[in-house]
Amino acid sequence: MNINIILPYKETYTDKLAGAVSLLVAEVKNKSKFRKNIKIFGSLNLKKPLTKDYINCDLSGKPFYYIFGRTSYYLEIIKKKISRKKSI
Repeated sequence: MNINIILPYKETYTDKLAGAVSLLVAEVKNKSKFRKNIKIFGSLNLKKPLTKDYINCDLSGKPFYYIFGRTSYYLEIIKKKISRKKSI
C-alpha cells in the first residue's frame, strides 16, 4: 500500500520555513506505522526538505501570470511522477 501526500503548492517544506501543514505532515509521517510507504509531493524551490521521501514538482515551466489552472497543472505533474514510480 502506497500513501501519497500532496502539499499545497505554496507550502514550504523545509526546517526553517515550514508552515503548519508541513510540520503536521512531517510529524504524522514519522509516527505512522506506514512511514516507509509514504511519499510527500510539493513544489519546493529551496534547499533541504524536512524528510528524505519528499518529491519535488517543479512549477517553473508554468507562466507566473497564469493564475487560473495552476492547481490543475500542479496535479498533472504529480500524476506523471506517481505513474513513473509505479512503472519502475
